[in-house]
Amino acid sequence: MRVTLALLLLSLTLPWMASAEEKPLPATLDFETVLVTPSGKQAAVPAMVLETVRTEGEPIEELLRVRRIEPGGDALGLIYFLNPALAQVDPLPSGTTLVLPGLPAADAARMAPEALVHVSVVPAIKRELLASDLALGPIVEKVNLLPAARFEGPDEKEEIVGALDEIRGFLELLNLGITEGKLPLHPEVLRQSLAEARLVKSTLEAFVKSGKPLAVADRETIVQISEDMNLKARSFDEMRRGGDRPRRWRDARVVVRLKGDKDGAPVSGLRIHYVPRALASQAKKVRQFSGLGSEVTARLPEASYLVWAAAEGRSTPLSPKVRVDVRRQEGDREIVVDLPVPRGGGGQ
Repeated sequence: MRVTLALLLLSLTLPWMASAEEKPLPATLDFETVLVTPSGKQAAVPAMVLETVRTEGEPIEELLRVRRIEPGGDALGLIYFLNPALAQVDPLPSGTTLVLPGLPAADAARMAPEALVHVSVVPAIKRELLASDLALGPIVEKVNLLPAARFEGPDEKEEIVGALDEIRGFLELLNLGITEGKLPLHPEVLRQSLAEARLVKSTLEAFVKSGKPLAVADRETIVQISEDMNLKARSFDEMRRGGDRPRRWRDARVVVRLKGDKDGAPVSGLRIHYVPRALASQAKKVRQFSGLGSEVTARLPEASYLVWAAAEGRSTPLSPKVRVDVRRQEGDREIVVDLPVPRGGGGQ
C-alpha cells in the first residue's frame, strides 16, 4: 500500500495532544507499508491512523508492536517526525505524551496475533540513492584523471578530488543505513542528499564534456556539497553509536520573524522560503515554511540554508536572502532569524 504523508509534520502535534482518539494520517510524506504475517506472507495493509498516548515507561518497541507497527529505523523516524520535541526514546520517561502511528483497533483485532506492519519511508528516493554512488563512480574516475590545467591548477584539482571523495564516502554511509534499515534517517536529509548527488553528477558530466576548465561557481558548489555531506555524516555517526534506539537526526527549530525594514513592526501575509545553499540554483528544490503569520517555525535538519520572504504563490524575494547555518542547539533552543521586509511589498 502506498500513502503520502507531509515532510513537515510540525502542525500535527498541537491539535491532537489533548485527545486519545484515533485520527487519520494527513496526506503528504511518501511511504509504503506492508503487512507481514506469521507465515511470512505479505498482505494488504488497512489504512493507518495516529493516536495520542501517555506512556507508562514502556520501551518504544512495545508501544509500536501494540499498535501493530514493526520496530525499525523508519518507524522510529516517523515517531520523531510526529513528535518534534522528542529528542530520544531511550529513556522514554513515564508520563511522556506521544503521537504514534498504528492500525485502527478494529482492524488490529482481526489480524493474526503476530502480524506487524513494516513501514518504509520515501522508498523511491532510497532506491535512487542506492544506485547514486554507482552512477557517480565512473564520472568521478574520469575527473580524477584530468590534468591540473582543467582545474586552474594543482591545488584546485586536489580540492575537487578531495571533495568528491568525501561526497562518495557519505553516499556509501547513507546506502549502508538504508540497506540495514536500523537508523531513523531523516526524509528531508535523504531528499537533499539525492538532489545534491544528482547535481554533482550532472555538473561533472558537463565539465568533462566541455573540455574547458572547471568554472569557479561549479567548484564552489561541489565543495559546498562536500561540506554539507560531512555535516550530515556527523549525524549518521552519532545515531550509529546510539545502538538500537538512537536519538533523532541532528536538527533545530528555526523561527523566522518578519519585520518592516523601516519601523521594525511585525509583517504578515508573506510566505517564508528556504533552500540548502548547495541547491540554491535549483528552483524546484525551494521549500516553504507553514503559515503566513509574522512569525513562523519549522524544524530543519542540519545544513546551510538560504531563507527569504516572498508573496504567496511566488518565490521572488521581498526580503534579503539570509544565510542560516542550522545546527542542533543545546536544550533544543530555537534559532531566530529576522527578515526585514519593505512596506508595500505584499505583506500586511
